[in-house]
Amino acid sequence: MSDLVLDATELHRRFVEGRGAEALDVSVLRGVSLQVRRGQTLAVVGASGSGKSTLLHLLGGLDAPTSGRVELMGRDFAGMDAAEQGRWRNRHLGFVYQFHHLLPEFNALDNVALPLRIRREPAAVAQAAARGLLQRVGLGARLLHAPSQLS
Repeated sequence: MSDLVLDATELHRRFVEGRGAEALDVSVLRGVSLQVRRGQTLAVVGASGSGKSTLLHLLGGLDAPTSGRVELMGRDFAGMDAAEQGRWRNRHLGFVYQFHHLLPEFNALDNVALPLRIRREPAAVAQAAARGLLQRVGLGARLLHAPSQLS
């Protein structure tokens, strides 16, 4: 089994803003390539407007590159329909956004277990996995805290 989790090759992303003669062709990403192996941590940092969010959307299959390829766990997102991409993302990928998107009515444990429950894992299995992940990142003592109590 390969330890290559994410493989992005020559990613380009262009947007057209406006219409007709006023249209502006904006190249946001120009030939970005990267690989992420099992156990690695990746942080995407840069100035506002430098393409960080665009890159993350491409890496997660939330958007398609103008050209280039993104493979997650050996599968190219371009070969999957939207539903299949969603299932593949749920099984193999997670994002930690600058601004959290946690459900305020759930505690930390329930928020982390939610993707597993969406995958139809039994509640006990999802909670055990979530507990392990929270402990792994130093939040084991805060399992029952609400998102507003976390920083």
